[in-house]
Amino acid sequence: MSQPDPFAFFNDAVKAANAQNELLAAQARIKQLEQYLEGMREAGDAIWYCVRHAHTTGPSELIEAVERWQVARNNA
Repeated sequence: MSQPDPFAFFNDAVKAANAQNELLAAQARIKQLEQYLEGMREAGDAIWYCVRHAHTTGPSELIEAVERWQVARNNA
């Protein structure tokens, strides 16, 4: 007959804490990626605006929009 593990409760608590930490880390990463996506979407919208209104926007607006997109892309 085997003896019950006297540390089972402690081991289960450690596993639960690790699972909670992994969940919190995943949630933080999801939030970070959502912010990245929003930045990319806004930057892409600015480029699309310049393309769509090319007859009224100048090259400087397009260059600025592309530079904002590059900054957003590099902030992953």
